[in-house]
Amino acid sequence: MMWPLILLTLLSSAPPDWGTRAPTTSQTAQTQSTQDRYDHCVGLVQIDPEQARRTAETWLNQGGGDKARYCAALADLGRGKAKLAGVKLYELAERSHQKQDEPRITAQIYAQAAEAFSTASAHQAALDAIDKALDLMPQSAALAGRAAIVFGAAEQWSQVIEALDRKQQTVPLSSQELTLRGRAHFSLGQKKQAAKDIWQALQLRDDNIDALILRGELAQSGVIIAPITPTTD
Repeated sequence: MMWPLILLTLLSSAPPDWGTRAPTTSQTAQTQSTQDRYDHCVGLVQIDPEQARRTAETWLNQGGGDKARYCAALADLGRGKAKLAGVKLYELAERSHQKQDEPRITAQIYAQAAEAFSTASAHQAALDAIDKALDLMPQSAALAGRAAIVFGAAEQWSQVIEALDRKQQTVPLSSQELTLRGRAHFSLGQKKQAAKDIWQALQLRDDNIDALILRGELAQSGVIIAPITPTTD
């Protein structure tokens, strides 16, 4: 199962910050209490996802709002119910959009929904969610990289290339991203471009298993990647 990796990815992201208004003095204690409950709930997700789910549901019934809903979605992901988590995250993103939260916040939640759907192989739902994220933050290099992974899982190879080309205009691609773009080029029959990406990926990490596998596939198709520069037939 892929869910632990995506769960760690979501947990490593900055928690959605619903409500951008600074609290008044009278609200400070309540705000801190809410944040403490949120931190406790999210902290349970990796330790005991089922307990985290129960905690989130109790908190939601007590008026926990979007932070409780978010923790519940993470708990479902931790329980291996990625599609359900995707549904909850997507609904939360829609609520965020309707409330006109900051675009970066709403886009992040849409992207997380897309990643959860992708893990569940619900690719059309993933594509719908990531498209909404990109509509909100079209210039975000980080979001472009995340979108490329969603596109790759759905085998939308042209969109993989477009997303990673856009990201590369701002920041260098990682070895894994170069490999993903290489896979996209190879799948579209663009072997020369695939070879270039794989050569660069292996320059960054010569132990990149996915890049080594694709190098072997390229060799079988008649494209040999030399130690210094890629060559094609």
